[in-house]
Amino acid sequence: MVRLRSVFFVAGLSIVLIGLNPSPLLASSLAGGPPSAGGPPTVSSPPTISSPPSVVSPQTVTSPPILTSGCPAPAMGTGGPAPTSISGPYAVPQTQSDSQMMQVGNGLPATRILCEWVISYPSVSGDPTVTVFVGSPVQASVGTINEFADFGQHGVTCEAYWSLQNSSGAGVAEAMLFGGYCNTDGFVRGEGTVEAINGNLQAGPTVTVAPRFGAWYVSTAFGASILVGQFSFCSENPVGQRNTYSCVQFDAGPFE
Repeated sequence: MVRLRSVFFVAGLSIVLIGLNPSPLLASSLAGGPPSAGGPPTVSSPPTISSPPSVVSPQTVTSPPILTSGCPAPAMGTGGPAPTSISGPYAVPQTQSDSQMMQVGNGLPATRILCEWVISYPSVSGDPTVTVFVGSPVQASVGTINEFADFGQHGVTCEAYWSLQNSSGAGVAEAMLFGGYCNTDGFVRGEGTVEAINGNLQAGPTVTVAPRFGAWYVSTAFGASILVGQFSFCSENPVGQRNTYSCVQFDAGPFE
């Protein structure tokens, strides 16, 4: 018996094959093909080692796109310092399936968040920043008490009641803090507000909804029945500091 001993080098490993009288076809395959006439068998070049894949640079995180229309202005109130800057309105990034929706009352459909404003104010300890998320208008009946609830989805953790009323020829909008971390830290630009607008488009005062929980804060527009109430509710974001705040704002009325 004649034994065939062949050694191959593949990717750094040597493989020894031992067999009994291999067939010419097998011997030819093992040797890398038939030998050239008048010389030794052709030796194949080792496979080329490819370069490692290139490293992809991380994508640059950009700010939300600025909207050109369709966003109401943020409620500015009448107390506290004037803003040093107002930027926006921005489109709200949708990071969750319901991140662009807001619940503003029992039995009322969820309200879509339209846009976002970022407002800075002067302060001896730095410039506090208030981010305002503006919701689409809400159709609400006069005389009904509605419950607002946001549990951190828009940076606001607050439960409150709000209502529209008519009283002696005047339009009334009122709000009351109920639970959670509705802001009452004394920085009025980071606290909730309520404002009434009557059918003659006359506005009542913008009233800060603070500092007490369980008390109604009322804005009255004399001269005609209520047309729209504008409400906002705010929290420190995160809770426990006085540099950054978040608010949600929406208009509600019987004809919205």
